[in-house]
Amino acid sequence: MWREVCWTLFILVVGATDGITAEVISREVFPSEFVFGSGSSAYQVEGAAFEDGRTPSVWDTFSHSGRCKTHGGHRIGSLSLLHLMVQAYSKFMDPLMFGDYPEIVKKNAGSRIPSFTPSQSRQVQGSADYFGLNHYATKYVQDDPDKLNKHQRDFFGDMAIKFTSKAERVPKGEERQNTVYKAKLSCRTGVIPSGMQGLLEYLKQAYDNPPIYIHENGQMTFHNASLNDMSRVKYLESYIESLLQAVRNGSDVRGYFTWSFLDVFEFLTGYETSFGLYYVDFNSPDLKRYPKLSAHWYSNFLKGKRSSSSSSSKDQYLRDHDFQF
Repeated sequence: MWREVCWTLFILVVGATDGITAEVISREVFPSEFVFGSGSSAYQVEGAAFEDGRTPSVWDTFSHSGRCKTHGGHRIGSLSLLHLMVQAYSKFMDPLMFGDYPEIVKKNAGSRIPSFTPSQSRQVQGSADYFGLNHYATKYVQDDPDKLNKHQRDFFGDMAIKFTSKAERVPKGEERQNTVYKAKLSCRTGVIPSGMQGLLEYLKQAYDNPPIYIHENGQMTFHNASLNDMSRVKYLESYIESLLQAVRNGSDVRGYFTWSFLDVFEFLTGYETSFGLYYVDFNSPDLKRYPKLSAHWYSNFLKGKRSSSSSSSKDQYLRDHDFQF
């Protein structure tokens, strides 16, 4: 039996669309104190690992460790980095809210996770001011208890499930191993905006409605795709409407940030794909930047202009909103 779950990364900060939006949305329909923005990464855009007194970050160390693949002269992080990130980010919600790991996590992970003393549990419980959530797509899972029989297993093995998407049930023996292909396929077939609303509703009910910021949300496309990125406009519009429904249903969501403001070096796919509202010409010495249609749409949304991409064709939409390229 297939169960729909939200495939996401959680980040703690202390201190195939299922239907385009039918509602005409704008910044004005959100609470006045709600924060909107767009994320980026200085190192992924500019480098500058040792400028102005900065010391190496985890990403600096990993990308120069020699454990990355190369493509066209550029390093590309392997899928194992994703595994490490998920393991690091996915086990902390219960400790921070309740002071300990869930019983199923302790049972399956065993001695590979630390145990809390009573004092440590009291210190950790309730220590987060808010949570940052990365959400891109929705995946489906199937029970796979045989994974628990493996002596050496990672986070996915401990979950004892198989991941897939509604449109991606690859026959056994035909799995594709290409990292870039998997990343692009995952983001394309898992685009289900209602998944964000469902995830926020779950967090509201399971964790007593903690303050949340959508830290990252965006669509992956080929880097050299057209500046007329109508698919990204529809993606953002649909997910923002899903977010609005969650807010109206009482979820304590206080902000939303697209990923990303600029095209950057992506940790799974390097320069082959991008999420940016602004196209970056990486072959240009001064990294020339050009706004995409999504940048104009997001700007108009933030200015309170009410629009819906579902009501017109792409060309008519461009004319209606006076976008120039």
